[in-house]
Amino acid sequence: MIDIRSDIKVGLSFSLRRGRLLIHHATIRAIGNPDYIRFLLNSKEKHIAVQCCEAIDRDNFRVPELIEGDKYTFEISSSPFVSVIYKACGWDKETTYVVYGIVHEKYRLVDFDLTTAQVINPDEFVDPENAL
Repeated sequence: MIDIRSDIKVGLSFSLRRGRLLIHHATIRAIGNPDYIRFLLNSKEKHIAVQCCEAIDRDNFRVPELIEGDKYTFEISSSPFVSVIYKACGWDKETTYVVYGIVHEKYRLVDFDLTTAQVINPDEFVDPENAL
């Protein structure tokens, strides 16, 4: 069983204004604290998944190490990628969103239904664990 804090949901936050996607630490823990992740985007169904992968896999992102005593931050800066998501979902370009996902341990991925995204204040574009 993967160690997931029950009081923190797996999540992603999006800000087109910042051109960033924030991967919550709970999401990384849910897939076993991998060294690399990748995104699987289904723009037709409006789903995105974060999946564990290897360094040799295409379009991978290196997961930052958690340094004891520091706040965990994993932001992907990619205005084009975030823009594709906003366009596929018909989201307002000035609005910041958060979406929560479902863990599929067998596939080491977290699936996010982007149609369930919630509007958040831009000040809330932080990993919830850093707010504790």
